[in-house]
Amino acid sequence: GKNTDELKAMALYTKAFQDTGQFKFRQISGEIQIRRARREVSKARQAFEGAPDNAELQGKLATAQKALLDLEISEYALRVEKYPTDLAIKYELGRRFAQQGQHNEAIEQFQLAQEDAKIRRHVLLAMAHSFIQLGGWLDEAIETYRSALDGLADEKSDLGMEIRYGLLAALHQK
Repeated sequence: GKNTDELKAMALYTKAFQDTGQFKFRQISGEIQIRRARREVSKARQAFEGAPDNAELQGKLATAQKALLDLEISEYALRVEKYPTDLAIKYELGRRFAQQGQHNEAIEQFQLAQEDAKIRRHVLLAMAHSFIQLGGWLDEAIETYRSALDGLADEKSDLGMEIRYGLLAALHQK
């Protein structure tokens, strides 16, 4: 977790990637970068929480969060390119696009990722949220929420409750 150690590790993994061409080394280097960026966000958040009226600290927090999100999007996009059949990575990329407000791109990734049975309901929930955020896509959001509920074993689980709440909110909005 030391800065110099992480920089050495990143350089080592990057060189291993260049020498071998194995993407796994590049991926590990990217994970270290993301970890470092998350630490920066955490530091900025702690500083801001210590002085919530300080506009400069609020700006630093927003800048650190945007930098982290941009880094994650670029890393996950690279992973999607290298591992096109890994649907969980597409879901993660879609989540980052949604966080950034790029809902069309998010929905595109979610539509691809929904075929993974292990994460299907999470994907459908996120996709329905993105449909709502786009505005004018309430019918698609309602249909997606209903698809997520279809066959759900435990509707009283946190996920089930979130899906049902989203469905009711979409129906109410319509």
